[in-house]
This record gives sequence, C-alpha cells and structure tokens, in this order.
Amino acid sequence: CKDMNWTGVTNSPALTTSSTNNLLIIYGSLTLVNAMSLTFNGDISFEAPTTGHTIDFAGHALPGNYTDIRFNGSGGEWTLLDSLDASEMYFNLDAGNLITNGYDVSCRSFLGSNSNVRGLNLGSSTFRVTDGSWDSYTATNFTFVKGTSTISVDRSSSTARVYGGGLSFHNMILYWHTDIYLSNTFDSLILVPGHTYTFDASRTQTINNYLDVNGSCSSSIIIQSDAPGTQATFSKSTGS
Repeated sequence: CKDMNWTGVTNSPALTTSSTNNLLIIYGSLTLVNAMSLTFNGDISFEAPTTGHTIDFAGHALPGNYTDIRFNGSGGEWTLLDSLDASEMYFNLDAGNLITNGYDVSCRSFLGSNSNVRGLNLGSSTFRVTDGSWDSYTATNFTFVKGTSTISVDRSSSTARVYGGGLSFHNMILYWHTDIYLSNTFDSLILVPGHTYTFDASRTQTINNYLDVNGSCSSSIIIQSDAPGTQATFSKSTGS
C-alpha cells in the first residue's frame, strides 16, 4: 500500500497474518492506534521514495521473531511518532533516512552496512540491540547523527559485535562479550563487569568524555586486542 492509517477504527480490529513468509510493503506513512491488536509477524518494509512520511506504532510491539523490519526507499524519509519496539527483529537500513525523533528503538541487530545513500538521526533516543550486533562496517554514503543518543548492545550467548565503520557515537554501552572493529570515536564508552572486550589491533578508539571500565575482584573486565602482541589503542586528548 501507499499509506496505512487505522485512525477511527471500531470493534478492536487486528492486523495479522497467517505466515511469517508474508511481507507488508508500505510506500508512505503508517499510523496504528491503541484500539487494535498487532499480530503481523512477517517482514515489514518501508519503501517510500519521497520525504515527509511518519510511522506511529501506537505503543504496539512488533511480534516478528527473526524477521526483518526494513527501510529501503531511495530518496525516502520517515519520522517516528512513537517508539519502535522490534526487539526480536533485524533492523535493516538499506536506503533512505530515518529520524527517530527522540523515541526509543529496539531490535535484535542493526544492519546498515552498504554503500546506498542512507541516514539515521538518533537525536536523544536510546537504540537497543537486544541479541546481536551493530553493523555499520561500510559507512559510505551513511549520514549518522549521534545527537545525545545512547546505543546499547547486548547478546544472550556467543559474542556481540560492533562494526563501527569509523563513525562518531555519543554514548555506547556494551553489556556482553563484544568484538569492536575499526577505529571509532565515542563521547562515552561503557564496559560491563564480567565480560571480555576485544578491539581491532593497530586501531584507535578515541574517547571524548569518559571510558567507564569498573570491574571487581569477583567480576573482572578483560580488554584485549584481536592479535596477541599487537596493541589496540585508546586515545583521549585531555582530562581524566
């Protein structure tokens, strides 16, 4: 469809699907309402080729599990009017510009590594990766506005990964064992007790504000490079 707008519906309707193989493609704006249910658990793709579009999930969490929410509109732009809770879905930024507008976003993994023209303006939002990786390894044509945002990366098993692509982040919190690739800049980087953090050898992580690494005797933090004998570097120009 172009726009999908559920404003004014009665009798508690449901947007649902019979299979995770079903795909919903929206070429304009999406407006849900509280007085409905959302059980559509297939892929959802926003493919507007123009600017000025909005997305309002009205407090509904997306029920997809290991499915995709995708932004893939060359020349498109979307502004969130509500939080985007897709904690079990993969978040794909393929083309176009998403403005989070101060609302929180959660997803299983963030996938934004390509060379298409695309943008992510986080403002004051919190962007949560719940069980995977942040991937902006190829940052060509990627306009990333960090604002005063916080990005948190977590995982339930194995190792999380941050492919920063040389971007500059505001706050990043790494809640799990994490591999960090390339040289990146963080206003603040927070590492959590009980985990191991592996940084690219011969790369530099620049810290503008603070590096928070507070382990304990019973729950230490291990920092290492990915090549024994070759250092990874933390750099801070002034201050503590």
